[in-house]
Amino acid sequence: MIKTAPYIELSKLLQDSFANQANLFLIALDKVEATQHQKLFSILKSNFETQFGTEHYFNSIKTVDDYRKKIPICEYNDYTQYIERIQSGEGQILTNESIHCFEPTSGSTGHHKLIPYTQSLYQEFQDGIAPWLHDMYQNKNIASGRFYWSITPAIKNSFPIKSVIPIGIENDFNYFSQSQQKLLSALSTIPLEISTSNDINTFKKTTLVNLLRADDLSFVSVWNPSFFSSLLDYFSKNSEEILSSLGNTDRRNDLKYLWNHSGNCKEFFICAWPNLHLISCWADASAESHAENLKRYFPDVYIQGKGLICTEAFISFPFANLPGHILSIRSHFFEFRPLDETDNTYLAHELKIGRQYEVIVTTSGGLYRYNIHDIIEVIGYHKQAPLLKFICRNHVIDHVGEKINELQLTTTLKKLQNNILSYTPFLLCSPERDAQNKLCYTVFLDTQDETKKLHIFAEQLEESLMKNFHYRYARELGQLNKVRIYKIRDERSANEIYFEKHFNDGKQLGQIKPAYVDKSLGWSSVFKGEWL
Repeated sequence: MIKTAPYIELSKLLQDSFANQANLFLIALDKVEATQHQKLFSILKSNFETQFGTEHYFNSIKTVDDYRKKIPICEYNDYTQYIERIQSGEGQILTNESIHCFEPTSGSTGHHKLIPYTQSLYQEFQDGIAPWLHDMYQNKNIASGRFYWSITPAIKNSFPIKSVIPIGIENDFNYFSQSQQKLLSALSTIPLEISTSNDINTFKKTTLVNLLRADDLSFVSVWNPSFFSSLLDYFSKNSEEILSSLGNTDRRNDLKYLWNHSGNCKEFFICAWPNLHLISCWADASAESHAENLKRYFPDVYIQGKGLICTEAFISFPFANLPGHILSIRSHFFEFRPLDETDNTYLAHELKIGRQYEVIVTTSGGLYRYNIHDIIEVIGYHKQAPLLKFICRNHVIDHVGEKINELQLTTTLKKLQNNILSYTPFLLCSPERDAQNKLCYTVFLDTQDETKKLHIFAEQLEESLMKNFHYRYARELGQLNKVRIYKIRDERSANEIYFEKHFNDGKQLGQIKPAYVDKSLGWSSVFKGEWL
């Protein structure tokens, strides 16, 4: 049936497969406090007899306040001893349930972390994915054709880690049931085998060949919007090879004619995929400008922001055309710590509109009161569930004692970008050693703005950073030089170079996020350009 059924029928079968979880989510919207309470105590009850549960007296926890008192808010480093024991093959450490695999992640910056995945954690992700996709298929005209769901290629760098537990999820379809995977495979323009490619150029070429064969493409789901843009840019530079790879078909001939007679990539891709209705990607915070860039390619296509999803947890998703993204209340137990109240956390039904919070999660993968370090702002409610907007990561950059808060730096960069610069396809601020080997905060820019504007940008950024006591002190001690500009001059787009650098360092597609700030050094050796 899957091989012969028309796409609209397959899409209906896929949507129906999400109906039960979608209905449970709708019911939970009217009882968020009870739903969250039930989620917490279900997790605790399942893990009474684990090493972690015994050490923290899970069996004596009767209330949420008990839970807060027994277990402090945790960082990844608090879990490394447990993770190492699981790697060596020990069971019942963080969860009674066996660990299916470790998923590596490094977030925006930092070293790789290994996040344990159980079958119940997969289910928690499904409890967010299901109502999102059920709603999307109901409200958007995407059921008439096939889709492109970004499949993560194999990690290029092997991990020098001994583990009896597999490292890495095979592909993004593993978040779905077996029957759903069959439907997804039938509807996908991309064969699952592409996930075994770990050469980025081969991966891009194979992806584009399969996408261009699909004149019925109706829906695209990628993580990073700049990744999809980089695919389109890659075609423009390798069009002859890619079109030739389509074989001697009418479709190839039509596309060759279209490419030879279209004025630009924008016109070509609009005509190549006339039924494309929706692109799902990150669209908040640093990804906002990259999502806007996709609009330049597809002005009539709906760009749907993905919400907040990370390796550790499924936090929010777009729903019913509401502003912001709704909290995935059936996925995990959530707490929220206000930025100005380090000792308090609030529950989902207690959040205040207009306030910003750090997200703290408890999951069935064995993370308890785990600080994800993502900052969200509450922009409203739908029934009893909060609507969230992702703001940025909450990290402090500290190389010589300067203690720069990523949120404050990101906010300043966005403000200066809007006030001073014109269209800027790429902007990244990172500590860097300049040509004289002096450490300085450097803004890497791909822009056509004149040098005078760029100097004004640097001066105003320096003025803002000097308001930070620790930064000013480091400058006075001579540990830091003033802010510099590095103007990127490269034949390839800066976004493509940024993407490939992270990919070659071992990050998977879903982990390569657009960023205004990176705390690592060395970007001047990655980009071709000049110091101003």
